[in-house]
Amino acid sequence: MQFVNKNSDTVSTDEFMRRQRQLRRKVNRGAPRLLFKLKSDDGFEIQSHSLQEVWSKVFEEVWLKRVERGILQKSISPADGDLIGGNWRVFSKIDNMNSLKLSGLSFDSLIFLLEQIPSAKFCSKYKFKFFNLKVQPLQINESGCARCEPREDTRTVIGRRDMFSWLSSRNRRKSECNSQSMADLEYQFANLDKRKTTSEYPIQMRYRNLKKTAKQVCAVFKSDIHGRGLYSLQAIFPDEMIIEYTGEIIRAIHTDKRENYYESKGIGCYMFRVDNKHVIDATISGNAARFINHSCQPNCYSRVLVAENRKHIVIFAMRHILRGEELTYDYKFDIEDDSSKLDCLCNSRNCRKFLN
Repeated sequence: MQFVNKNSDTVSTDEFMRRQRQLRRKVNRGAPRLLFKLKSDDGFEIQSHSLQEVWSKVFEEVWLKRVERGILQKSISPADGDLIGGNWRVFSKIDNMNSLKLSGLSFDSLIFLLEQIPSAKFCSKYKFKFFNLKVQPLQINESGCARCEPREDTRTVIGRRDMFSWLSSRNRRKSECNSQSMADLEYQFANLDKRKTTSEYPIQMRYRNLKKTAKQVCAVFKSDIHGRGLYSLQAIFPDEMIIEYTGEIIRAIHTDKRENYYESKGIGCYMFRVDNKHVIDATISGNAARFINHSCQPNCYSRVLVAENRKHIVIFAMRHILRGEELTYDYKFDIEDDSSKLDCLCNSRNCRKFLN
C-alpha cells in the first residue's frame, strides 16, 4: 500500500510510519528514560521510550487490520486536504491524542499512588500534584561544620519556649461545628443520653463522675481565638459539669513571685484564684482546663464548689453546646488604666475589645 501527499512524492506505508515516528521522537538521549512495554494475549508486543509511539503503533496495527478485512476503504479523495483519504484522516488524529489519558495516567487515584514511589523524589522536572517529595539541596554551613553551629529550637512562640508544641500536630484534627436550626438542635439533644454530670443529679454525685467523663467530653486543639483552646467532643447540656480546673494550690502572696519566675524562663503562666487566700497554679501540673480562652460572649462559666471537704473550681456549660464548638468563659479581670490594657481577640458580637 502507498500514500500520496500533494506536497511530496509517493511513499510506502512503512516509510510513512517511520517518518512519523522520527518526528515524534524528541527525547534527550543523555538523560535516564522510562521504558514503556505493551503486551497482549494474542502475541502483540511493543516497547518504546515514548508513550506516544506505543499508542501510535497500536492504532497503526488496528487500522491496517481494518483495511485488510475491508472494513475501511482505500479510496483517495482530494477534498480531504493535506492527509489523503477519509479513512487515513481518522488515523492521523493520533498526533493529537492524549497518551497519558489512554494509559490511565491522568486519573488522580493513579497519580496519588505513583507519586508515593520511593524513587519518585528524584524526578526533578516533574511537578508533584499531591506530595512534595523532591530532594531539597543541602544548605552550606557558614562555619563549615554543623556541629560547630548552635542548635535552633523551633518550639518557640515569639521568643518563648512552647511546652505544648505537640498539641499543634496536623494529625490532631478537631470535629467540625455545623450550624443547625433550633428544631434540629432540640431534636438532637432530646435523643441524647444524659451523663451523670448534668443538673438532674446531686452535686456530689456529679463531681465524682466528672473525672470519668471530662476526657470524653472535651479536648485541646488549635484555637481561632488565641493559641490553643478547649473544644467539645460531644454535645453538652446546659448547667452540665464539663471539667475541673486543677493544679497546685498555693497561697495568694506567692503568685507574683511565681509569675516573675515563669516569665524569666519564657513559660506561659496559668493561674486561677479560688478565694482571697488560695490560687490554683496550673502552669506545670494543670490539666486541659487551663487552655480555655476568654470570650465576651461565653458559652461556659466557672464556679467554686465544695466537694470531698475541699474547694474546687469547675467549669459548667452556660447553654447547649454543639460538638466541635470551642469552650470559653469570661475571665472577669479587674479594670485597669490604658497603659496596662490587654487586647481581646474573641471577635464576638458584643466584644469589649479589652480583657481588663
